[in-house]
Amino acid sequence: MGFLASHKIKAILFDIDGTLYPKSYMNKYLFLASLSSPIFSLSYSKMRREIRLLDGSEVQPVLDLSAFREKEAKIIYKGKPNINLDSYKKHYDKAIKQKWVRLFKGIKPYDGMNRTLEEAKAKGYILGALSDFPLCGKLETLGVDSLCSFKASCEDYGYLKPNPVPFLEMLKALALKPEEAIYLGDSYSKDILGAKQVGMYTCYLTQKTKDFPLSDIVVKSWNEMYNKLF
Repeated sequence: MGFLASHKIKAILFDIDGTLYPKSYMNKYLFLASLSSPIFSLSYSKMRREIRLLDGSEVQPVLDLSAFREKEAKIIYKGKPNINLDSYKKHYDKAIKQKWVRLFKGIKPYDGMNRTLEEAKAKGYILGALSDFPLCGKLETLGVDSLCSFKASCEDYGYLKPNPVPFLEMLKALALKPEEAIYLGDSYSKDILGAKQVGMYTCYLTQKTKDFPLSDIVVKSWNEMYNKLF
């Protein structure tokens, strides 16, 4: 009996970038996207690291996407008077999002990923995707969009992983108890710790060999994951 059946799990929920496809693609495309606006891209990356520190691990009221963009703008334009949110949104869309939508059409899935999720769907498991970054058509490119009953960016709720708010909102949207779901991710500090702190089971996809005590399953590939889940 596999892990899903033995733990009476109803849903397989997962990260996207670095989890459904190799992180090397993501790093390559983020770099290419940054070439036309290097200063803004550098500030953007630094800002997201700061947001994680500010968000912490406490459950806070949900913020809509506009409020999250305002939070971003305040950090990027810190110390500058008359922050123009509309100006930031336009700069973000041009320098970041539009380029990602185009570039990420070139991603290829991990071997065994589609088979695993298709088998899970056929067996009646609920599937859902929760990503730190905007989705940008990645689920469609990877061929799993139609399998998902839930798909969202953490930005939609105003916080980044490992803050518990996006995980809790995902569970709420799917009417699931934490112990009825397993979350798959490639980041121990963001995906595994974030999901674990709200009570979900976790599966860590990594090539590292050290111990990861807070992950219920540790695998090196989707093919290994398939064998352990089912």
